[in-house]
Amino acid sequence: MSSHDYQRILSGVERYSLVINEVYRYNVDGIVSGYGSLSADELQRAVAVAAAANPGLRVRLKSVLYFSKWVDSGIAPKVVEINAPRWDGCSELNADFLLQRFTPFDGGPIADVMLVRGADKKIFIIFRSLHAAMDGRSVMHWMQEVFRALRGEVLIGGASTLTDYDVAAQYRDHFTLDKKPPAMPVYIPIVPPSDQRDPELHYMWRTISIPGKINNILPRAAVYLAEYAHRQGEGVVGFTIPVDLRGRRTDVNSNGNLTGYLRIHVNPDDTPKTIMRQINQQIHDYVDCKVPLGARVLRWIPVNLLIRKLRKTLDAVLYTVNKDLPTGGLVSMGQTDQKLYSTEHFRCDRMYGIPGAVGKLNMVAINLPDVTIVTFSAPKNYNRNGEIDRLTQDFAQTFSARTNQHELAKVAP
Repeated sequence: MSSHDYQRILSGVERYSLVINEVYRYNVDGIVSGYGSLSADELQRAVAVAAAANPGLRVRLKSVLYFSKWVDSGIAPKVVEINAPRWDGCSELNADFLLQRFTPFDGGPIADVMLVRGADKKIFIIFRSLHAAMDGRSVMHWMQEVFRALRGEVLIGGASTLTDYDVAAQYRDHFTLDKKPPAMPVYIPIVPPSDQRDPELHYMWRTISIPGKINNILPRAAVYLAEYAHRQGEGVVGFTIPVDLRGRRTDVNSNGNLTGYLRIHVNPDDTPKTIMRQINQQIHDYVDCKVPLGARVLRWIPVNLLIRKLRKTLDAVLYTVNKDLPTGGLVSMGQTDQKLYSTEHFRCDRMYGIPGAVGKLNMVAINLPDVTIVTFSAPKNYNRNGEIDRLTQDFAQTFSARTNQHELAKVAP
């Protein structure tokens, strides 16, 4: 596919993601860590090969309002080499280089790669992307394609221009578009926010590694987090859960946003099994294929108006009990293997993601053969007195204990 042959429309959900990015940095970032001898030039060549087979990595934003679209620029994401001997890869601390924001309205790129050299010869390869242009599964595919290129293997590629609108249109006979969506309850946060407001919105994140594979981590995390929230106060706990439409609803391999969304509620008597039943029922009802009615209107509203409206309501939405934002968002990226992110001269020890900086709390989990890696993110206002740090530590201790008990049970006489 030659330059400018690839283009796809900007959906309403993507448009609102652009608005969030103007207020704060709204990325989907994947991290590969390990050891070896990998140069920036070698990595840049592999990124260029991967981008040629996946032109969605090279797009730029063109046109305005309803006519906005992503168009292939022919320019591969750039690789930048950074020395950060004080960064451990587990938080935003000592990582100001991650604060750089993509500027799509200025014609800027939607992705780049950072080759970060940490302490003790540790290497971090960070695949950064603008969430308005790519989702988590797109980033995982991109990362694996780059390592296929590094190993000299045949790439899978991905040039589909399908959007969430197209998927919704394919399944419109399976559901009715409600003229008035059902009323949502007001949701409590995981931890009470501080009365002090951050004049500028900042997000923090923490990554933990839990030995062993945690099966069904998404429903188990939902139950755990609901119990944790109810220790702080009474109220409704709800989570947004993204669903990858690839494979389930369409066979295409897209570098864009092909994600549907569910919203679940966790009651005090819920178990991981009942949560999975709730998720499966919504998938059975094609809830993940529905495009919110408001998302269609967004394509006609100037971005500046949307930005002003979001800034006016941001504090109220983020830091109060309300029906607009649920308690948090939960993402499970499934199972992967360090071998997919290794080469002859680079050995991957960990692969994980940083949750998008949006909402009151986000969790992203991924299973490797020997470890489960979980990352939490939240506005820094929720961690003024170490509240999210304590949550992260409690989560790690709780699930480590449960994993150890499971392993002991398997070998018990």
